[in-house]
Amino acid sequence: MNPDAPVALYVDWLDEKGNLLASSGVAAPTDWFYQRVWEITNPSSGIKQITVTSTVRNSVARSILPRSTVVALKAAQF
Repeated sequence: MNPDAPVALYVDWLDEKGNLLASSGVAAPTDWFYQRVWEITNPSSGIKQITVTSTVRNSVARSILPRSTVVALKAAQF
């Protein structure tokens, strides 16, 4: 997963209030504030790994954009 090169259906964008914005494919809406990119993998049999990375459009000093990643594992029948 590369948040800088999202894949269609595994990315969405939100406004500054957290409302989902309409988009087509991987083209970001012009007024986005947050970007969410996720990936679902199977690291081993019977386990799914879900990785979600959120990025904020602007930084305070206009340098590196704030980014946060959460990883969850699900081990059960699917």
